[in-house]
Amino acid sequence: MTVSSEGSHKTGAMRLGRSPWLLALAVLLLVGVFILLGWLALNKAESGTLPIEGDGIRLTIPEDWSEEDTSTNEACQNETLTCAFILSAPEGYNFSITWYDQLSETTVEAVDEREWAKFREYYVTAILLEREALEVGGLPAIQRTFMQTDTNSTPVYLRQVYVVDGLRLYLVTARFFSAELMEAEDRVVDAVIESIEFTGGE
Repeated sequence: MTVSSEGSHKTGAMRLGRSPWLLALAVLLLVGVFILLGWLALNKAESGTLPIEGDGIRLTIPEDWSEEDTSTNEACQNETLTCAFILSAPEGYNFSITWYDQLSETTVEAVDEREWAKFREYYVTAILLEREALEVGGLPAIQRTFMQTDTNSTPVYLRQVYVVDGLRLYLVTARFFSAELMEAEDRVVDAVIESIEFTGGE
C-alpha cells in the first residue's frame, strides 16, 4: 500500500512538472499565430492602396479608385487653375486636388473666410456642418464639411480642405451624394488626406 501510494505521488509530480512547459509552448504558438495574422492583415491593407504622384503632390489612394484624365475635364481648362487629380470611388463619390497661385501671401484662415463668403454668395442655402483647423502634409489647413444643392436641387455633401504653401493655395475636395455615404467613407477619405505630401515639384 505504501509503495503504491508513493508511485502515485511521483506520477502526479511528473505531470505537474510538465504542465508549465506545455503551457509555455501553447502560449508561444498562440503568439506566433497572432503575429502571423497581424502580418497578413497588414499586407492585405497595404496591397489595397496605391501611391500616386504629380504636380508636386504625392498621396496614397484605395487601389479601386479610378483617375480621370484632367486634360478632358472642362472645369480644368483654366489657365489660373491646375487640376492635379480627379479621382472616382466605386461607391459613387469623387475626390479632387486642385491648386492655383495667389497674388500675395496670406494665412489659411484668411483664405478660408474669403472663399467661404464667396461660396455663400453663390449658394445661399448652403449649410455648414463642421469647420476645423488641421495640418495636411505639414502645412496649415482648414476643413469645412457642408451641404449644398446642385442645379437640380439635389443635395450634395462636401468636405473641402484649404491648404496654403506660400503663394500656392491647394483645394482638396471630396463630394458625396448622401450624408450616409459621406459618413460611411469618412475613414477612407481621412486616410487619403493624411497621406498627402507636397514634394515641391512642378
